Amino acid sequence: MLPLPDPPLADDLIVLRPLSLADVARVTEACQDADIQRFTAVPSPYREADAREWISGTEAARVARTRLPFAITDTDDVLLGSVGFVRFDWPNDTGEIGYWVAPWSRGRHVAARATRLVAEWGIRELGVIRVELRISTHNQRSQRVAEQAGFHWEGVLRSAHAHRSERHDVAVFSLLAGEL
Repeated sequence: MLPLPDPPLADDLIVLRPLSLADVARVTEACQDADIQRFTAVPSPYREADAREWISGTEAARVARTRLPFAITDTDDVLLGSVGFVRFDWPNDTGEIGYWVAPWSRGRHVAARATRLVAEWGIRELGVIRVELRISTHNQRSQRVAEQAGFHWEGVLRSAHAHRSERHDVAVFSLLAGEL
């Protein structure tokens, strides 16, 4: 089972906490956003049942050590987005982080802050040596997030991602344990 951060990961603007069923309505609302649907694997259309299923599955994924998402909230516990490990490759001590930010939270650097908090915690507490971000080459905003979070651009995997019946090139960014 993957541990949870104790105390929760936070800085002066954001707090990362486990998702709960109390988040279903805000997750459903956020995932209606065209950019979230365009650049992530959320179902389209996104329904309340989708949010409920995703959130309900987080504990089983934590037990199975396959993924570990968090709610990004402000200090008043208002949902701003989600960040977390979406995939682990334990034999190679690597993890991939994914994130999305609700439209009402953009422009506040919450994705970069949250991504850096999760990456540092994964390296220090989970023993991950390499953390990756895989971002559509069309998602310039997300690539800026990667750079702001201190990740290094490595290159492009051509036609590496199938998304909604299309193939997409993926920019790869990484952060290594020795770079903290």
